[in-house]
Amino acid sequence: MARTIVSVNLALLLAAGAAGQTQPIQWISNAQQGVAQAKRVGLPLLFYVPGSRDRGDDDLDDAQQAAFRDPRVRSIAESRFVPTRLPLSSDNRAMLQQAGAAVGPGYCLVVMTPEGKLVGVIPPGQVADRRVLAQQLTAMFRKYRSELFEQRLKPLLEQEDARPADVVAAVRQIEKLLILEADQALVSLLERPGLGKGLQKDVYEALAALSTRKSVEALLKAGQQDAQAAKALGRCTPGAAADMLPELKLDDMDKFVIVYEAVTNICNIKGKKPRGFWGGENERLIAEELERVKREVQAAAERWRREYEPYR
Repeated sequence: MARTIVSVNLALLLAAGAAGQTQPIQWISNAQQGVAQAKRVGLPLLFYVPGSRDRGDDDLDDAQQAAFRDPRVRSIAESRFVPTRLPLSSDNRAMLQQAGAAVGPGYCLVVMTPEGKLVGVIPPGQVADRRVLAQQLTAMFRKYRSELFEQRLKPLLEQEDARPADVVAAVRQIEKLLILEADQALVSLLERPGLGKGLQKDVYEALAALSTRKSVEALLKAGQQDAQAAKALGRCTPGAAADMLPELKLDDMDKFVIVYEAVTNICNIKGKKPRGFWGGENERLIAEELERVKREVQAAAERWRREYEPYR
């Protein structure tokens, strides 16, 4: 079953950007269309409020347009928001003021929930700085998803008589939005008696997407009895793979193999050894292979943490 996962979309877009992509953010020009799309996909609105024509600031506008062409900024804006252009008309100004958004002369970004609740405003100077803008967009998205989890999704997951379809939808939304603080709620759900296989698999996939320490611990524990959990473990992030390295211990061969398969899959490590290799008598070769894998996993995790983790 195909899913739109924010982390995957962002990673793909960043890769495209690294190859030289310089297109600007693709703004929806119709506000009603943007709102309808935000409600449909469950992502926050990113309203761009340009400056007024009679009091324009060409230098500021040029700087902002350059920021909108930054590959990382565009990646975040298009994968985590519904970017919509909102001209600074009297009606739009009244709507924004009613929501609590002070936009002044424009040149700012306003983040709102699909239902019209204000998340925050990014002022003109920050919009014009691509590095600051990427950080601020990330902060706004984190605020949106955290509030969504606390107000809607967490109470639903804790409700034992909730409709199964609603629980499935909540789990998938947690996965899609990468709601990291939902890890404990998912672990608790996984421990609920009578959990169906379909929902169980959804929880495994969500835990893999989050890839927090709690998520990894839960998947590793479940993976020793459930092949689906072990498979999901191999779809965690490189950062999570590095967190698994202390579990590469040969005193528990079944657990060792699960971790070895997971980290080598995550980090795309070539030349994997079969299970029989680890029962061999050549301790030097075994030690060298362990060191090789640990070294490559740590290198992959460092790259991932530097390039991606700040924007999760």
